[in-house]
Amino acid sequence: MKLEKWIGILFAVLGSSAWAGDVKSGDWAWNVDDPEIFVAGIENSAGHMLAQFCDPESTNCFYAVGFDTYCEPGHKYPVLVNSDAGSAHLEFICGEKVGDQHVMVASDFDAMDRLVRQANHIGFAIPMEGDAFRAVRFSLNGSNDALDAMREALLVVSNYRPASARQPDAERF
Repeated sequence: MKLEKWIGILFAVLGSSAWAGDVKSGDWAWNVDDPEIFVAGIENSAGHMLAQFCDPESTNCFYAVGFDTYCEPGHKYPVLVNSDAGSAHLEFICGEKVGDQHVMVASDFDAMDRLVRQANHIGFAIPMEGDAFRAVRFSLNGSNDALDAMREALLVVSNYRPASARQPDAERF
């Protein structure tokens, strides 16, 4: 993973209402201009970000949410995810601070992806000190189209890698 590169992109994403070179899909946008990282996501009216990032080289993807709260980088935190299509208790891993927000990565990609793809709205609540919670909410209008387009571009790019850069489908040791 090129987490340092992605964190740098998050600085730009969180600090702007539009991403350079982005393609809009409903309330979401996606971008595959950077050959090292593809992104599909949204910034809500409060400046929080929900996005899926994918590495074209490895084809690994992850979901990240920006919370304007403190967390210890590398530590795991429980997060309640609620949507109009269901809810889940997920674990998020605290990343670096970007602006006034810590970026948190969902540790269960599949569960997060199911919630995002089945709902129209989604919210995240993270416990804070004492009895307080921090909640952030996002529209998912256009998310499936944005995610599908970004992932299709990922598939195209990964299939065009030279054969020498790909792993064989089967190996014998």
